[in-house]
Parts: sequence; C-alpha cells; structure tokens
Amino acid sequence: MKNRMLIGMLGFGFMGRTHTYALKNIPLYFDSPQVEINLIAACEILEERARYALERIGYKWVTKNWKEVTKSDQIDIVDNCLPNYLHCEPIIDAMENGKDVVCEKPLACSLKEAEEMMKAAKKHDAKNMIIFNYRFIPALILAKKLIDDGFLGRIFHFRGLYGHSRLVDPKGAHWIDTNRGEEMEWRLKNVYSGGGALTDLGTHLFDLARYFVGPVSNLVAVTDTFIKERPKPRGGFETVDVDDAGSILLRFQNGAIGVVEASRLATGMIDELRFEIQGSKGALRFNLMDFNTLELFSREDDKRIQGFRKITVDAPPPASWPPPKSTKGWARAHVGILHHFIDCAVNDRKPKPDFEDGVEVQKILAATYVSCRDGKWVNLA
Repeated sequence: MKNRMLIGMLGFGFMGRTHTYALKNIPLYFDSPQVEINLIAACEILEERARYALERIGYKWVTKNWKEVTKSDQIDIVDNCLPNYLHCEPIIDAMENGKDVVCEKPLACSLKEAEEMMKAAKKHDAKNMIIFNYRFIPALILAKKLIDDGFLGRIFHFRGLYGHSRLVDPKGAHWIDTNRGEEMEWRLKNVYSGGGALTDLGTHLFDLARYFVGPVSNLVAVTDTFIKERPKPRGGFETVDVDDAGSILLRFQNGAIGVVEASRLATGMIDELRFEIQGSKGALRFNLMDFNTLELFSREDDKRIQGFRKITVDAPPPASWPPPKSTKGWARAHVGILHHFIDCAVNDRKPKPDFEDGVEVQKILAATYVSCRDGKWVNLA
C-alpha cells in the first residue's frame, strides 16, 4: 500500500485551482486513506498563475511545458485541467510514462481522441478517471442508492437542465483568461473546445442520465448559436462556431425517455443544474443551487400527505467533515471525486467514473451534433 501520492497538475486556471483545493483538503474532509498528498509540479503558461502556484499554494516547481510533468520521475498522478484540445496527447504521454491519470470533462475534443485515451489506459493498465464530479454530491450519492434499491420502480422520465448566463452579454467572451491575447476565450472556438454548451455543460447531464437511468439507445437534437460574433480582446470581432444552447430528446435502452437542455445564455441562472426522474413508484428532484437537498416523492405514502418532501443529505462515511447537517458547497463534490481516485490508487481499486464512462458520454455528444447537422434521429447502438 502506498503511503504518499505525488501530484502533477496540468493547468492552474479555474479548474486547476479547484482541483488543487480539493487535493489539499482531502485529509480534512475524509478520515481515510491515511496517505500523504504532495503537490509536486504545476504546468502553467501564464506567469502570474505559475508564480501563485509556486509561492502561495506550495507546488515544488512549475513549468510551461507539460511534457516535463508527464515524463517526470517525481510524479505518480497527472491531473489534467488544460483546455479540451490538450487532453488527449498529455494524458496518453503520462500513461506511457507510468502515471495514473485524472482528466477534466469532456474527455477529448472528439470521439476518436477519447477512444484513443481509453485504449491507452487499458494498454498501460493505468488508473484513470474523468471528472464527472456531480456524482459525488451527497444528495446524488443518496439518489443513486435509492434508485438502485428500487425506490422509483420502473423509470419513465429523465428531465435535465443545465443553465449558465455569463454569455448573455454579446461582449462577454473573456470571463476566463484566454491563452491567446488575440483571440476569444477558447471555449467559444470549436478547434480548442470540440463544442459549445452541450460540450461544456450538457456532458454532465449526459453522464447523470446514464448513471441514474441507463444507456441511451437513440436521440434527436437541436442547437443554435444566438450570438454569432464576439469581440476579440484587442479589437475586432471573431465568429463563434460552437453552440450557445441545445435541447436533446433521448430514448433509453430500458424504455424510458428523457430531455436534456444546456445553455450558456440562460438569463437569470448562475450555475443551475437541475433534474427530475419519475418512475412507477416515486420521483426524485435536485437543483445544484440547493446543494444539500434531495426532493423525494413516494406513491407508497398515505395519500392524505403525499407530496414532495425535502431531505437534507449528509455525506456518507468515510467523510467526516463538515459535520452532519452542516451546509456544504460546490467544491465538496471535487473533494469527493478526487478522494475517491486517491483511495483507489492507494488500495489498488478501479476508479469510477473512468475513461470508459467518458467515451460513452462522448458518443452521446457526437450523436447530438450529427443529429443537429442531419436533422434526424441518431442510433447509438
């Protein structure tokens, strides 16, 4: 059993900082495993961020070259928080150099790249995980257990919506620093992101739909880019070639039907992921803006008092902090999923969700864009 884990972080932007927070706080949130987590290296091309990672956060060294991290003998785990187009090559290189790997979602810019990553993980027997962190919200841990225990009975419906509003402003193209001073944010360019709102937000709902309901058999989708040009940082405009929003109708292999919507122009929404699942015996509802609560409806309740009831949910063991019934926040899901990965690495178990899950979501994503292009249902079988 390993007694320490040596971490190399690729990218120290918003998500790299989030993952770093999670890794540093695992010993506070969880009693096990008893392992030392060392932040060794951070790859970051922006000087200010790199200096912050080194001087304020405590990384031992920083670099602008991700290969120095993936090839380093000082690293056990490579955690990739780089833009989507820099997921595939660094992750495969890390596995070829004997590293276990964590990758932000989506797994890659294309299904082909995602499948290459999955094959490499199997070839090198590397522990691998994709950050579908919402599975690790305590309320959704309970939701999964209730579904597996038959609380819903036969599932009929999955309805999910993920809305942001930060791009409603036509000038709002630079909330997160771009790596290229002459261009829009990378998330608005297909060559760097692989897609728009469905890639950025919809993938979380695709994963939850699969996780709670089961495999998707076919779908039909519609997307739109409402704001087709946005300003470049230093003047002029650039064409937006990714979707601002999309809606997808799903059929599941078990006969259930579903609807998924994702939008970065959802006026009034800050970070609102919400869904409901309805079955023959009951129903569940969740909204990320009410992080600590799961809503339940049971048809077995006395009809005089039937209705949705709100359950305040605690994190299950081995979580030990925050204390029971205390308010918990968004970052906790990242602590939870990275704790899971570290625990699996220490105890030689297989992490989930893994690259196979990432590929399955990438298949759904690819099918949505084919459906939008061709205007018809697409089979995933």
